[in-house]
Amino acid sequence: MKKIFFYVIMLVLFYGCLAVKVFSAETFLDFSILRNPEELPIQGQNCVLSDTVLPDIAGQPKYVSEKPLFGSLKLGSPKTVRFFVLDESGGTGKGYDVLYFDANFNNDLSDDIPVKVVPDQYGRKNFPIKTLIDYGQGPCQYDGTITAQFWSGGRQVMLQTTGYFTGRTKFGDREYKIAVVDANGNGVFNDKTVGIRNWDIILVDEKDTGSFSAEYWSSKGYCVYRKYIKVGRDYFTAEISEDGSAINITKPDITFGTLRLNQKTFNGTVYSNDIGLFDVETNSGNISLPPGKYGIWHNIISQKDKSGREWIMETYNSRASLFEIKEGEITDFAYGEPFTVKLRQRKQGKDIYFDISFTDIAGLTYQFSRQSPVPPGSMELPTPKLKIMDNNDRLLEEKTFEFG
Repeated sequence: MKKIFFYVIMLVLFYGCLAVKVFSAETFLDFSILRNPEELPIQGQNCVLSDTVLPDIAGQPKYVSEKPLFGSLKLGSPKTVRFFVLDESGGTGKGYDVLYFDANFNNDLSDDIPVKVVPDQYGRKNFPIKTLIDYGQGPCQYDGTITAQFWSGGRQVMLQTTGYFTGRTKFGDREYKIAVVDANGNGVFNDKTVGIRNWDIILVDEKDTGSFSAEYWSSKGYCVYRKYIKVGRDYFTAEISEDGSAINITKPDITFGTLRLNQKTFNGTVYSNDIGLFDVETNSGNISLPPGKYGIWHNIISQKDKSGREWIMETYNSRASLFEIKEGEITDFAYGEPFTVKLRQRKQGKDIYFDISFTDIAGLTYQFSRQSPVPPGSMELPTPKLKIMDNNDRLLEEKTFEFG
């Protein structure tokens, strides 16, 4: 009897372990080059620039320009510095159109093949690159684009990834196509650097369209790689390999807290530097969230005037500690009216610039985005006017604000 009972226990433990492994099985993903990198909602890596040669560059090619632009970026884990130089094949002042990038990571640019510029419709100079990154199991190819922009008094050079890892994986009992993206362009696909602009992302094709089109990026399948990701109404954890080729999804046991708002209707996005970024909506004023400190990343407020026209205001905010959710507890949070209108001015040379903003009781800054319905023959929003008066209230000049 003891032997039978022992075997039953062993079978339960064996099949129990199998069940856990199946539920949290690792999914291997395939790399795919983006046909249109413009569709990626990513920041990329801001490269360090210098007008003089960087001291750690061991060898250099012969430049045509008398003013080559030197730069560096960091790739991999641990982060290693890679150097590059932009040259002008037409001579000094003709425009940077050639890139030398240290693809073989030997700090010597003289043995690297020059990359020719691929300009785009926005005036940016794009240089496609390929390099190898060692994630601990041998070198893997990394594809990216170094993009340079120049304007009066300014310049910026960014590195952005030009591909992602994609495949199908299960979220509970549902299976979706996903994509894992190195959104901050540092060669690591599982980066959890603090800062909403620096997160890597997971795209989930919740609508089962089979692709990630330009319209997709604003849908609810956009998940930042933090402690939890939200798919549908459920929360999951994701573990991604550094090279982006594998992902492991599990459904954790979470004790939620409740956010109680001062308004019944909310349809927006909340985020936490530690927990994640989640689209939430409610018609009761109550929202269940995993414990953590949160802010409101995106929200829309609308009001109707006496004529019945609806005025819509929108906010994008990066404050991540507006309220704290605790396990099993209710947290009250008030936002919205009344608004404080602020007019700021700044002088630049002989010009004076005025900025107008609307701040709610939570300190969130909003701007008017549209009115509905739009009157025939008019803009979506009437243009605010600025009247400049003297000390005797005489009108000196009348100006209009431009939205954007």
